[in-house]
Amino acid sequence: MTEVKDYREYMIFDKLRGIKKLVLIGSGKGGVGKSTITVLLGLRMRDLGVSIGILDADLHGSSIPYILGMGSEVSVEAVKGGFKPLEIHGIKVMSLRMFVGDRPVPLRGERKKEVLKYLLSMTLWGSLDYLLVDLPPGMGDEQLTLMKYLKGPHIVVTIPTKTSIDVSVRYFKFVNDLGFNIPVIVVNNLVNSNIDYELLTKLRIVAPVRKYIIIPYCSEIEYSLSTGVIPKIVIEPIDELISYIR
Repeated sequence: MTEVKDYREYMIFDKLRGIKKLVLIGSGKGGVGKSTITVLLGLRMRDLGVSIGILDADLHGSSIPYILGMGSEVSVEAVKGGFKPLEIHGIKVMSLRMFVGDRPVPLRGERKKEVLKYLLSMTLWGSLDYLLVDLPPGMGDEQLTLMKYLKGPHIVVTIPTKTSIDVSVRYFKFVNDLGFNIPVIVVNNLVNSNIDYELLTKLRIVAPVRKYIIIPYCSEIEYSLSTGVIPKIVIEPIDELISYIR
């Protein structure tokens, strides 16, 4: 029996053709600031003169437009061949939130894969130096679908708590087993002034990468990002992070 090819796969690769490099940002669990790190990366690379896009692939926890200061009224423009991503603070952004607003999106497994393929095959990114992909948290169908089509360095984000680091170890192994390069693990400490370095030592032993980067506590992070500005305190670690994915 002849295998039926999914034509959207050809459309996906066509839409990604003008992108020089893909970077995936993921985590084993939600609530670790993965989307915030993605936005910090995007804004800083924009400041450095790099053309940037962000794909918000977290279907149930879509937050990139909100972090960048946009409300639920944000929408995308339909044109011939697909949808134009919205430009926010000099960054091209595509997110399911731009289609559904604040409405919940209860999707089963197969439907999630279909929606992700739709976003990938219909977004007209044009020419970009980098596309940052804010992955949904976890290790399941959504991640496997995205990683099938999106290849590039994979940044793992965690917070300095026992639970998060335990899940991060499993997530590291999951991504590593799929053959992705994991140059950096980011320890996001933006919303907590305390950090347990003993926990980080344990993480370094079981999840060896080229670099661990700690993002320091910053009380004004939400307001700053909503205006498209990076707080000075995080510029140095974000610059270091960029050096490992270029």
